[in-house]
Amino acid sequence: MKNGVTTVFDTWGPREPLAKVRDSIDARRVVGSRMYIAGNIIGTGGPTSSDFLQPVRGVINTADADRTDAMWEQGVGPDLLWMTPEEVRAKVHVYIATGHPDFVKYLSSGHKDMQFIAFSPDAQTAIVEEAHEAGLKVQAHSTSPESLKLAIQAGVDLLTHCDISGRESIPDATIRLIADRHLPCSALLMTNRYVEWVMGSLPPLYQEIIKAKDQNDRRLIATGATLVLATDAGLLGPKGDANPLLGAMFAGAKDLPTHLGDAHWLWIKAAIERGLTPMEALLAGTRNVARAYGKLSDLGTLEVGKRADLLVLGADPLANPDNYQQILGIYKDGIRIDRDALPTKHIMTPR
Repeated sequence: MKNGVTTVFDTWGPREPLAKVRDSIDARRVVGSRMYIAGNIIGTGGPTSSDFLQPVRGVINTADADRTDAMWEQGVGPDLLWMTPEEVRAKVHVYIATGHPDFVKYLSSGHKDMQFIAFSPDAQTAIVEEAHEAGLKVQAHSTSPESLKLAIQAGVDLLTHCDISGRESIPDATIRLIADRHLPCSALLMTNRYVEWVMGSLPPLYQEIIKAKDQNDRRLIATGATLVLATDAGLLGPKGDANPLLGAMFAGAKDLPTHLGDAHWLWIKAAIERGLTPMEALLAGTRNVARAYGKLSDLGTLEVGKRADLLVLGADPLANPDNYQQILGIYKDGIRIDRDALPTKHIMTPR
């Protein structure tokens, strides 16, 4: 909220704690960005599982690691990958009915093992149908050309980081299909400065993935695909840069796209560098997001009858994306936010 983001669509996290925060914000007991949540990525384990940061289990005790993972998985963890489509459908039905997520996200490809297909085509279709039956939008995690195609065939509403395809580029036919169907594509755009830093600092495999991703981004934009602003931004504690698991990925990086507070305006800068007009980049972070998640009747544009979320800037952002940082005022539901008082409670960062 302090950096001008009045609405967040959270695509991976602990469902129950997130729901409590979401509901507290909606009830105005807490000041914060409006939240819509998916909870777990269906098919993945929790943060200390092999899908994410399993080495953490060498630092914290097993009971805490198991409790943390269970808080994320909520019955739709990696065990679903062993199940039939009918069994997967039943698990997803329970997950939706008992936890009240605002939308659903699932694995089309592996998270750690990016090149592997996760759920079968029939299982993916079952997940999408079950979520649609409950009136929810569905997005898929895909990191390879074939997993992206399978997600599209399954009928997803939104393609998560549709620009990531491993070492291989996305086929022209798939790019055209995304554009022709106006499928919202939440690409993780990175600025020229960050891409240059990657090419000179990170291991060869990561360089190959980012090179292919950057080519995909430019082709998606050139083909007229509907892009949606999205980041992998999060919080690191005061000693995060020194963390042996994460520090090497961030130390010395230019225009880091995973830093909460900067990532959204850096995305807009990257979008312009890759061919979107300044207005198209702005719409990708406002109207396109609201439309992708089925919230355009309330959010995304300034119109009579919609929620009065306003960001007042001291300079024209269409002239220079750096001007998104010149925040003079933030309004949510027509109420001016005391930006200087945020955050009202410090969790990871020092005062």
